[in-house]
Amino acid sequence: MLADLGLHNLLCHHRHRPWAIWAARKRLIISLLGNVVLIAALVVTYVALGSFDYTDIFAKAVALREQSEANSMLVAVIGGLFVLAAMTKSAQFPFHSWLPDTMEAPTPVSALMHAGIINAGGFLVIRLSPLVVLSPACLSMLAIVGAITALLGGVVMPSQTSVKRSLAFSTIAQMGFMMLQCGLGGFSAALLHIVAHSLYKAHAFLSSGSVLEQAARTQLTQAHARGGRAVLVTDIFAVGGAVLILGLALACFGIKITEKPGGIVLGFVLLLALTNLLSTCFATRVWNLSGLGIAAAVVVAFAYFASFELIDHLLAATMSRQHLARSPLDLAVNVVAIACFVAIFIVQNFIQSFSHLRWVQVFYVHANIGFYLDIPFRRLTGWIYGQPAAVS
Repeated sequence: MLADLGLHNLLCHHRHRPWAIWAARKRLIISLLGNVVLIAALVVTYVALGSFDYTDIFAKAVALREQSEANSMLVAVIGGLFVLAAMTKSAQFPFHSWLPDTMEAPTPVSALMHAGIINAGGFLVIRLSPLVVLSPACLSMLAIVGAITALLGGVVMPSQTSVKRSLAFSTIAQMGFMMLQCGLGGFSAALLHIVAHSLYKAHAFLSSGSVLEQAARTQLTQAHARGGRAVLVTDIFAVGGAVLILGLALACFGIKITEKPGGIVLGFVLLLALTNLLSTCFATRVWNLSGLGIAAAVVVAFAYFASFELIDHLLAATMSRQHLARSPLDLAVNVVAIACFVAIFIVQNFIQSFSHLRWVQVFYVHANIGFYLDIPFRRLTGWIYGQPAAVS
């Protein structure tokens, strides 16, 4: 609660900007909604389990779940409340719209919010993972919502003309991927993602003012490269190189992705990321840059798995090692997750090649304003404050 109030004051720093005040109010409403759910989760936890100690909660939840079907449902409700609270704190769909709307705050405030505060929901789920994994329904909800959030952020991000709003939708996509990792049971991977994303996004916001010209030149270069006849050939080479690098990294670390929670989906996403990196470099048809791309892909793959093994080892005592219960929705969750990231890959890599088509232009317009998904909370904000729009 105190963090919410402190952040609210920071977001209202420019009090002469009506939209800054309006966006801060909307964020406060969503955050307070999350606080209500979190308090409800704490109350139900204490009533049902009689403790706030992590060790006691996890042990008693397992025992309670095994007693009867009704108690199993109670444990699922507790986990669901914590998951719902985490969704509001980490800007998951449909509670995401406050994040890009608060970009009129000073840039250091944005860096603080995106590198630190936004991770609260993900850390909550990771810390309570021994409780959350007791409910397959909660995990499925996390994975599906996370995949949809990642898709939304990844599709809307390229359509933004503001650097800070583009970074905000990037954060939404990253937080969605992090929640997807939690939903698939990859809690170590999710924590690694939080740390890496925090470092990257703090730097990105604090340096956003000095990269405008560089970003414009990069986009023009990529658009020209993606429009050539050699696109298909470079993409084939990129996929082959990504498969080779990923396989080599897995072999070196002795990791079998089929034995890791969510390993198939997360491995596929990493494969898409490496393919994107390589295809961007190969498309320039500059040998030096292509070589640097290959070296970067190798470093990324090996650094990722090395960091994953380190975090997995260091935090083994605080995260769930339980065998995940199979859910009837497992197949659907995996299909939805893979489909979402394939869609993101296609939009971010090929949409410029078809920008002349009418339906692509219409899609771009709707994506630019977030597909109108912020309207419900915008109306709620107007109703609560008696101010239907951001005015002076």
